[in-house]
Amino acid sequence: MTTRSYSVHSCHAAVSAWPELSAAIHARLEPFAITASPVPEFEVTFQASLAPRAESSAVAASRRVYEFPEGEVLYDEAGDRLTITVGDRICAACEPALGRARVFVESPQPSDLYVLSHPVLTLVLMELLKRRGLYPLHAAGLALDGRGVLLAGTSGAGKSTLSVALARDGFSFMSDDTVFIEADGPGWHVRAFPDQIDLCPDTVSMFSELQDIESVEPAPGWRKRQIRAETIYGSPISWATRPRVLIFPAVSGAPTSVLRPLAPEEALLELVPNVLLTDAVGSQQHLNALAGVISQCACYRLETGRDMDDAAAVVRRAMAA
Repeated sequence: MTTRSYSVHSCHAAVSAWPELSAAIHARLEPFAITASPVPEFEVTFQASLAPRAESSAVAASRRVYEFPEGEVLYDEAGDRLTITVGDRICAACEPALGRARVFVESPQPSDLYVLSHPVLTLVLMELLKRRGLYPLHAAGLALDGRGVLLAGTSGAGKSTLSVALARDGFSFMSDDTVFIEADGPGWHVRAFPDQIDLCPDTVSMFSELQDIESVEPAPGWRKRQIRAETIYGSPISWATRPRVLIFPAVSGAPTSVLRPLAPEEALLELVPNVLLTDAVGSQQHLNALAGVISQCACYRLETGRDMDDAAAVVRRAMAA
């Protein structure tokens, strides 16, 4: 087993896994890596073994709080325990209040590396960090002149494509998929999670400077190719910023992009699914954080056209308004 230490916005974490999985996780969390080993606030351990029988029996007392293509998330209120299952070989038990998560993998395969290092790890981290005052938001985040723009939406909305367009247009980078909200005095800050950007072939084809990666075959289990905005575009990482613009993009296929104002109450309804209904107190605090961000932002829907330079210009104008 390999154990690495990370500091995610001052929350110290220890993540242990077998070497191949540890490397895949480190590729995501490298910006948070630390060499010192302070006492961790939480631990995530991946074990190549069958889940103990006690883990299976805990599922019966749980309710479903989330489903994703590979599996589901269950929550046991009495034990304050999150269970993530993927097929019949992967089971994760997360106890947020105790600061620990254990992931059991029966007969690990190379194709498991993506689901373990991405959806499973992300779900575990989101719940552990939520209990420590960092509330997750499924959104890309970028910044310009100290002001943040959030691109929120489900998979397929075009967040990653628009993130690339903004990074190449001079925006600093925070994330293409997940950011964290933290209280800051009377307001709210958005904290970065500068992960790799996942790119589908359609996105790669839209940017000439990315054509070289099209010839590189993804590893088993990886559906998309990854780049780092700071490597390809020299985009500095903006670790924290006040959000000023919140955009819900959708791919339109039209030649150019159209931005339409969105009422705050509509924006909140769009963001509510970000709240996993686990413990009542934490869920309410998460909802308050989302409402707080909306109160600081001008909200829009963006019908993203095929011209990505035009799309970036539309976002720039929204930032300047």
